[in-house]
Amino acid sequence: MPHRTVWGVDIGNSAIKAVKMVRSGAEGRIVDFDIIDIQQSDDEASRPQRVQAALSTLCTNHSFGSDAVFLSIPGDMCLFREFQLPPGSESKLNDLVLYEAKQQIPFPLDQVYMGWEKYDDPSGAGVGVEMIVVRKNIIQDLLALTDQFNLNVQGVTVAPVSLFNFIKYEYQPQGAVL
Repeated sequence: MPHRTVWGVDIGNSAIKAVKMVRSGAEGRIVDFDIIDIQQSDDEASRPQRVQAALSTLCTNHSFGSDAVFLSIPGDMCLFREFQLPPGSESKLNDLVLYEAKQQIPFPLDQVYMGWEKYDDPSGAGVGVEMIVVRKNIIQDLLALTDQFNLNVQGVTVAPVSLFNFIKYEYQPQGAVL
């Protein structure tokens, strides 16, 4: 069942952006939003504490209650890979993607979350695959952080994918989009 009220929370490199949307019939409308800066530092090891401080400010300023929360993380925390598979490989697609992942991902596969989508190669030369990989410890640390604030996290995505989905479904462009 779709959620009636949701928060989208983008935990970026320099700020946390949050938007609250409410569904009214087939339409969604924004009813609240905020931008909280993440204190800057050259010490990357202090990032979790700086994000925690920004999340604390966000949660003090807004009541999340039991509303569903969907998180977005920066694209530079993920690996994006694209590769082509030979024609006729549909029946063994999962095995071939797993083989390519082992070749292209510099971490053991049991240490990552991986998602992929196939597409038809426009040249007809086979099947294209786009893969996104994020280390499990990044997601686990993020969820441990959001659990401190009792956020009802329902999903995590990557910022570039969120932006693509917004453009695709909101504007329904024809052809290439930059």
